[in-house]
Amino acid sequence: MLMFVQVKYQLRSRGRSVLVLCIAALLAACMAFYVGNIGVNKAALQSLSDSVPVTVRITSRNGAKTAGLNIEAKPFDHLTEAGVHDVRCTAVAAGAFSPEVRAQEMFLGGDTIVRAGNSLEALELSADNLHFADGQSAAFLSGDSAQCVIGEDYAERTGLHPGDTLSLEIYTVRQSMNGTIYQMIGDAALEIIGTHSAPGGADVILPVNFLRTEAETAGVSFLYDSCSALVDDSTHLKDFKAEMQKYFMDINPSAEDPNAGDALSVEDELFVKTASRLRQNIALFQSMLVPFFALIIGLVVLTTSFMLPNGTIESFDAALRVAVPETSELTITYDDNGYGDLMTSLNNARMSAVLLFVGGLIAVVGIVVLLLYFFIVKQKKRTAIERSLGMSKAQCRVSLMAGILVLALVASVIGVGISAVLLQSDVLTGTAQSETEEIDTTFSIWEKGQTEVTEPETDETGPVAVYVFIPVCLLVFIFLLSLVLVNRNLKTEPILLLSGKGE
Repeated sequence: MLMFVQVKYQLRSRGRSVLVLCIAALLAACMAFYVGNIGVNKAALQSLSDSVPVTVRITSRNGAKTAGLNIEAKPFDHLTEAGVHDVRCTAVAAGAFSPEVRAQEMFLGGDTIVRAGNSLEALELSADNLHFADGQSAAFLSGDSAQCVIGEDYAERTGLHPGDTLSLEIYTVRQSMNGTIYQMIGDAALEIIGTHSAPGGADVILPVNFLRTEAETAGVSFLYDSCSALVDDSTHLKDFKAEMQKYFMDINPSAEDPNAGDALSVEDELFVKTASRLRQNIALFQSMLVPFFALIIGLVVLTTSFMLPNGTIESFDAALRVAVPETSELTITYDDNGYGDLMTSLNNARMSAVLLFVGGLIAVVGIVVLLLYFFIVKQKKRTAIERSLGMSKAQCRVSLMAGILVLALVASVIGVGISAVLLQSDVLTGTAQSETEEIDTTFSIWEKGQTEVTEPETDETGPVAVYVFIPVCLLVFIFLLSLVLVNRNLKTEPILLLSGKGE
């Protein structure tokens, strides 16, 4: 009964009630900010596919070549139909324009270099180097029309101009270990819709879909020269790679055939490492959330009662300048694909988690000290009265400390209980179950030669230990500090306290 009286007594003060409301509001705002940081990191993880796109390329078996390859149409189709966008592809061909070349018994490359693509970006051409007839544009590359753009030098040699029709005998080109193999597609009548002035450019540029259609119609095996694309949803890289393993081989640096385009390169280093860091930050926030949340809830109740290897540019540059002093005459630019900026942001997030936790602990200590001051230190006269009525020092200690310790115990249990419930619910741990949870480095060139990829470690027993450790620490801290303060009260003679001289 004494404990219940003590609790009721300690809740009587209106001033303390106002203080309780203010502290509760402050702690609630701090908690919301903390949880908000978890949400920000989860949102960043979900939008990572857009902010850090993953490029996939068809390469040679040893990974050294991404162009000048023999890419069969079937694996190409499987790739472009497997959840990718912004596909860029090219093909090469050869042509015979002059009657003299057409009359040759064996075709040896002809007199016309033909290049096909589905966009200017795929062909690595600048719009500034193209000059179209009225009403025409580079959009023709994405279609399958019998149209073309010719080089200005080629136009001078042949006497052709935009608006004319180019009659060309076209051959496919296959690179082999023994040389170049040509296979005739047939004659094509191409409408010339413009010219280009790109240095070293092809004589004729036409849509890759047109070239493929003509080859397949003639019963000739069509080959792409290069192909790249962006993965639609990088959070499902594991599924994408598993599907691609059916049609492409992983890169083998010791592979011999440099022309076979049947290997795949997935440029996912920045995505994988960024996703890993984001998950580490989320894990850090959530691991700290249990004690943080338990302490805050407990105190509220009590008062109302985180290619060169990324990140090594500086060290590499310093070593380079020492090893090769002549580089001091050069201006060297390093491109980390935005890694530095991303890591700065992620490190700031990690630091904010640590600062929030430390700040929370400092606030907890300060609030406990303040409340014990009101609950114990300011109760000197009450202690004097109890002593005057014949209570022993031990009984006085129980009288002052019982209520506050009971409240602290109840508050800690409630705080831990709420934390456990929320952490097991979608409120705080509702991170989408994406494939970024398990790193798959198939087709990842950057991972070659590494023995392992560091994954964020998780300890399933950690939260359970925290559920016990934090409340115990809180109770021990309150008990010891309360005991010290009570003993100070008891050192003053009751008569002095009652007279006001002992304050």
